[in-house]
Amino acid sequence: MHTKKTKSVALIGCGNIGSALDEVGSREKKNSITHAAAIYNNPYLTLSAVSDKSDQRANECANYWGVSHAYNDSKQLIDSGNYDLLVIASPPEDRIEIIQYAINSGIGAFFVEKPFASTTTESQRLLSLTQEHNIICGVNYFRRWSSIPNVLQNTFNTFGGAEGIQRIQCLYGKGLINNASHLIDLLSIFIGHPKKGYAKQSPFTCNDDYLSPDLSLEYKLGGKLIPCSLHSIDHNNYSLLEIDIIHNSGRVRILDGGNIIEVSIAKEHEEYKGYKHLRPLKVYTDCLSGALNRAYEEWVTVLETKNSPFCQAADGHNVLQALSNITYEPSQSSPQDA
Repeated sequence: MHTKKTKSVALIGCGNIGSALDEVGSREKKNSITHAAAIYNNPYLTLSAVSDKSDQRANECANYWGVSHAYNDSKQLIDSGNYDLLVIASPPEDRIEIIQYAINSGIGAFFVEKPFASTTTESQRLLSLTQEHNIICGVNYFRRWSSIPNVLQNTFNTFGGAEGIQRIQCLYGKGLINNASHLIDLLSIFIGHPKKGYAKQSPFTCNDDYLSPDLSLEYKLGGKLIPCSLHSIDHNNYSLLEIDIIHNSGRVRILDGGNIIEVSIAKEHEEYKGYKHLRPLKVYTDCLSGALNRAYEEWVTVLETKNSPFCQAADGHNVLQALSNITYEPSQSSPQDA
């Protein structure tokens, strides 16, 4: 049985996903969308210290969540106490240096914001580092802790298995590594990673920071080829992240970033005998609600049992590895060129 507030957590990076998006209204949030809020609202975790390169941002975060220790340097934070879990929500460029320093200081568990690293080369170094030192390390592809995996598993069971998938079509914006990687990770739970991939320049790629090519991916499941396309949109107009799964037995549309799932099933046509058409089966809503809260509920158990989290360092690396295996047209370089 858990003992309340027994695990000490430190947060590096107090930006949007670290804390800022939840710094409004009451601190009690059932649907936390930031690390700070999810930690604060977990009865078995204490947010003990925060750091950010901006003094103002670190202090604002600390003041809002009632944290006594705020720093503008991650090494100062690491040196300041003994932490059970170090959460890293700062940009990925400094991950290796931070994690190496923290490991040398005796910290044995990390929860890292996606992407796991800036490049595949760096992610391999990080993975090797955590393995060599027997470190527990998770990556925040937060949709893993949403209701999406359970809904998809139950739907595939109803449909007769994921092997019946014919093709997959996706829409995304604001970066292949930044956002499309969520799609790659989510699909990997059921059909693994793509065996081949081809990228074509999209008319909506805005800049090098958010390189967003159109992709054609090839998955294999049970010896069967499953084609998957990803098309980018101009993220300056609005956010969009969707998956459309065409199955022999029906269709699954994951909409609104994953918050809504529409399931249709193939049935005999009422009027045209001998023909089948798709009829609505079920609509799931609020699928993302509480996902990050559940991630930290799992972390309480992980810290006590030393088991691995649902999304491990290897999963984060495998996503970047899959993206690095994509062949890019000559006019466009990979976003992971190292």
